[in-house]
Amino acid sequence: MIPVWSTACPDWAERLKKGLSIIPAPIYPDQAAHALAIFKQLRIVDAPGSPTFGESCAQWVFDLVAALFGSYDAQTGVRHIKEVFILIPKKNSKSTLAAGIMMTALLLNWRQAAGYTILAPTVEVAANAFNPARDMVRRDDDLDDLCQVQTHIRTITHRVTDTTLKVVAADPNTVSGIKSVGT
Repeated sequence: MIPVWSTACPDWAERLKKGLSIIPAPIYPDQAAHALAIFKQLRIVDAPGSPTFGESCAQWVFDLVAALFGSYDAQTGVRHIKEVFILIPKKNSKSTLAAGIMMTALLLNWRQAAGYTILAPTVEVAANAFNPARDMVRRDDDLDDLCQVQTHIRTITHRVTDTTLKVVAADPNTVSGIKSVGT
Protein backbone atom coordinates (compact mmCIF):
# COMPACT_ATOMS: atom_id res chain seq x y z
CA MET A 1 0.00 0.00 0.00
CA ILE A 2 1.31 3.42 -0.98
CA PRO A 3 1.95 5.79 1.91
CA VAL A 4 -0.27 8.89 2.08
CA TRP A 5 1.71 11.40 0.09
CA SER A 6 1.25 14.52 -2.01
CA THR A 7 3.36 16.87 -4.06
CA ALA A 8 1.17 19.77 -2.95
CA CYS A 9 3.04 22.47 -1.08
CA PRO A 10 0.42 24.93 0.17
CA ASP A 11 2.94 26.66 2.45
CA TRP A 12 5.44 27.22 -0.38
CA ALA A 13 5.80 30.97 0.20
CA GLU A 14 6.60 30.55 3.88
CA ARG A 15 8.99 27.70 3.14
CA LEU A 16 10.87 29.80 0.59
CA LYS A 17 11.14 32.71 3.05
CA LYS A 18 12.68 30.32 5.59
CA GLY A 19 15.06 28.86 3.00
CA LEU A 20 13.36 25.44 3.12
CA SER A 21 12.82 23.11 0.20
CA ILE A 22 9.47 23.14 -1.59
CA ILE A 23 10.19 19.74 -3.14
CA PRO A 24 8.46 16.88 -1.31
CA ALA A 25 10.40 14.18 0.49
CA PRO A 26 10.57 10.86 -1.39
CA ILE A 27 7.86 8.25 -0.83
CA TYR A 28 10.42 5.45 -0.88
CA PRO A 29 13.64 6.70 0.76
CA ASP A 30 15.66 3.58 -0.12
CA GLN A 31 14.96 4.05 -3.83
CA ALA A 32 15.86 7.73 -3.51
CA ALA A 33 19.14 6.96 -1.74
CA HIS A 34 20.13 4.43 -4.41
CA ALA A 35 19.44 6.94 -7.21
CA LEU A 36 21.23 9.76 -5.40
CA ALA A 37 24.31 7.56 -4.94
CA ILE A 38 24.47 7.11 -8.72
CA PHE A 39 23.53 10.69 -9.65
CA LYS A 40 26.08 12.22 -7.27
CA GLN A 41 28.93 10.21 -8.87
CA LEU A 42 28.26 11.39 -12.43
CA ARG A 43 30.79 13.93 -13.69
CA ILE A 44 30.05 17.33 -15.15
CA VAL A 45 32.88 17.17 -17.64
CA ASP A 46 32.44 20.64 -19.15
CA ALA A 47 32.69 22.37 -15.74
CA PRO A 48 36.13 23.47 -14.49
CA GLY A 49 37.80 20.51 -12.79
CA SER A 50 35.05 18.11 -13.96
CA PRO A 51 33.32 17.90 -10.56
CA THR A 52 30.65 15.34 -9.81
CA PHE A 53 27.03 16.37 -9.34
CA GLY A 54 27.55 15.48 -5.69
CA GLU A 55 30.35 18.03 -5.40
CA SER A 56 28.67 20.86 -7.26
CA CYS A 57 24.87 20.85 -7.03
CA ALA A 58 22.63 22.81 -4.72
CA GLN A 59 20.48 20.87 -2.25
CA TRP A 60 17.30 21.48 -4.28
CA VAL A 61 18.78 19.36 -7.11
CA PHE A 62 19.28 16.45 -4.72
CA ASP A 63 15.76 16.98 -3.37
CA LEU A 64 14.41 16.83 -6.92
CA VAL A 65 16.34 13.66 -7.79
CA ALA A 66 15.28 12.05 -4.50
CA ALA A 67 11.60 12.92 -5.02
CA LEU A 68 11.59 11.71 -8.61
CA PHE A 69 13.41 8.41 -8.12
CA GLY A 70 12.00 7.98 -4.62
CA SER A 71 8.52 7.81 -6.14
CA TYR A 72 9.25 4.33 -7.53
CA ASP A 73 7.60 1.41 -5.74
CA ALA A 74 9.95 -1.52 -6.32
CA GLN A 75 7.28 -3.99 -5.14
CA THR A 76 4.70 -3.01 -7.77
CA GLY A 77 6.91 -1.43 -10.43
CA VAL A 78 4.80 1.74 -10.29
CA ARG A 79 6.43 5.16 -10.55
CA HIS A 80 4.13 7.65 -8.81
CA ILE A 81 5.81 10.74 -10.26
CA LYS A 82 6.05 10.33 -14.01
CA GLU A 83 6.95 13.85 -15.04
CA VAL A 84 8.18 17.06 -13.49
CA PHE A 85 8.07 20.67 -14.60
CA ILE A 86 10.63 23.04 -13.19
CA LEU A 87 11.38 26.59 -14.24
CA ILE A 88 15.10 27.28 -14.21
CA PRO A 89 16.60 30.52 -15.55
CA LYS A 90 18.88 30.51 -18.58
CA LYS A 91 22.50 29.43 -18.17
CA ASN A 92 21.84 27.33 -15.05
CA SER A 93 22.77 23.88 -16.38
CA LYS A 94 19.25 22.73 -17.30
CA SER A 95 20.50 20.48 -20.09
CA THR A 96 23.29 19.04 -17.94
CA LEU A 97 20.85 18.32 -15.10
CA ALA A 98 18.46 16.64 -17.54
CA ALA A 99 21.36 14.53 -18.84
CA GLY A 100 22.37 13.51 -15.31
CA ILE A 101 18.83 12.62 -14.29
CA MET A 102 18.21 10.59 -17.43
CA MET A 103 21.60 8.84 -17.17
CA THR A 104 20.59 7.87 -13.63
CA ALA A 105 17.31 6.48 -15.01
CA LEU A 106 19.21 4.52 -17.67
CA LEU A 107 21.57 3.05 -15.10
CA LEU A 108 18.81 2.14 -12.62
CA ASN A 109 16.51 0.62 -15.22
CA TRP A 110 15.90 -3.14 -14.92
CA ARG A 111 13.67 -3.61 -17.98
CA GLN A 112 15.15 -5.16 -21.09
CA ALA A 113 15.23 -2.94 -24.18
CA ALA A 114 13.44 -0.03 -22.52
CA GLY A 115 13.71 3.40 -24.09
CA TYR A 116 14.26 6.77 -22.42
CA THR A 117 14.04 10.07 -24.24
CA ILE A 118 15.17 13.63 -23.69
CA LEU A 119 12.98 15.74 -25.94
CA ALA A 120 14.64 19.05 -26.78
CA PRO A 121 13.00 21.99 -28.58
CA THR A 122 15.81 22.41 -31.13
CA VAL A 123 18.74 20.48 -32.56
CA GLU A 124 21.12 22.81 -30.70
CA VAL A 125 19.43 22.16 -27.35
CA ALA A 126 19.42 18.42 -28.14
CA ALA A 127 23.21 18.60 -28.54
CA ASN A 128 23.43 20.56 -25.27
CA ALA A 129 21.65 17.69 -23.49
CA PHE A 130 23.37 14.81 -25.28
CA ASN A 131 26.96 16.03 -25.00
CA PRO A 132 27.06 16.08 -21.17
CA ALA A 133 25.53 12.57 -21.06
CA ARG A 134 28.05 11.35 -23.63
CA ASP A 135 30.89 12.89 -21.64
CA MET A 136 29.64 11.35 -18.37
CA VAL A 137 30.03 7.95 -20.03
CA ARG A 138 33.32 8.58 -21.82
CA ARG A 139 35.08 10.05 -18.76
CA ASP A 140 34.16 7.13 -16.48
CA ASP A 141 35.84 3.80 -17.24
CA ASP A 142 33.04 1.75 -15.65
CA LEU A 143 30.32 3.63 -17.54
CA ASP A 144 32.32 3.45 -20.75
CA ASP A 145 32.43 -0.35 -20.41
CA LEU A 146 28.72 -0.50 -19.51
CA CYS A 147 27.34 1.87 -22.14
CA GLN A 148 27.75 2.34 -25.89
CA VAL A 149 27.68 5.93 -27.13
CA GLN A 150 26.42 6.57 -30.66
CA THR A 151 27.01 10.26 -31.23
CA HIS A 152 25.64 10.36 -34.79
CA ILE A 153 22.15 9.37 -33.55
CA ARG A 154 22.49 10.93 -30.07
CA THR A 155 21.88 7.59 -28.35
CA ILE A 156 23.45 5.88 -25.34
CA THR A 157 22.78 2.15 -24.99
CA HIS A 158 23.17 0.13 -21.79
CA ARG A 159 25.07 -2.96 -22.94
CA VAL A 160 23.49 -5.33 -20.38
CA THR A 161 19.80 -4.34 -20.59
CA ASP A 162 19.90 -2.97 -24.16
CA THR A 163 18.06 0.06 -22.79
CA THR A 164 18.56 3.29 -24.70
CA LEU A 165 18.66 6.97 -23.87
CA LYS A 166 17.92 9.01 -26.99
CA VAL A 167 18.12 12.77 -27.22
CA VAL A 168 15.89 14.12 -29.97
CA ALA A 169 14.92 17.53 -31.26
CA ALA A 170 11.20 18.36 -31.30
CA ASP A 171 10.94 18.27 -35.05
CA PRO A 172 8.01 16.35 -36.55
CA ASN A 173 10.41 14.43 -38.80
CA THR A 174 12.54 13.37 -35.83
CA VAL A 175 10.01 12.75 -33.08
CA SER A 176 7.38 10.58 -34.74
CA GLY A 177 7.36 6.92 -33.82
CA ILE A 178 9.27 7.21 -30.53
CA LYS A 179 8.25 4.65 -27.91
CA SER A 180 9.59 5.68 -24.52
CA VAL A 181 9.22 4.49 -20.92
CA GLY A 182 10.63 7.76 -19.61
CA THR A 183 10.82 11.27 -21.02
